[in-house]
Amino acid sequence: MIHILDGEIKDIEREIDVIISVCPVMNKNHELLMSVVGIEKVMSRELVYLFSAKNFSTAKQAAAFVGLIPRLNESGSFKGRTTLSKIGPYRIRSKIFLAAVSAGK
Repeated sequence: MIHILDGEIKDIEREIDVIISVCPVMNKNHELLMSVVGIEKVMSRELVYLFSAKNFSTAKQAAAFVGLIPRLNESGSFKGRTTLSKIGPYRIRSKIFLAAVSAGK
């Protein structure tokens, strides 16, 4: 059963790669993302999908959608403390974190 599922995963990944290579905008975004240190095929596919599904006019909009913008977190004695907003799809945020960790090694 595991071999069958592995084969199906590889087939789906090939189909995704074909779709990306056929569309000029997606292919250009894929090539640009692959040139970034730490971004490999999985992260590149995820971000290409995100950029094609949503129309962001600035990088700030994309960061806000994913939840990578600072949010003021004040309460009681905690003043001036900021954290990530973490609003948006956690799946993308976690993959970006892993890509950053692998790029830092």
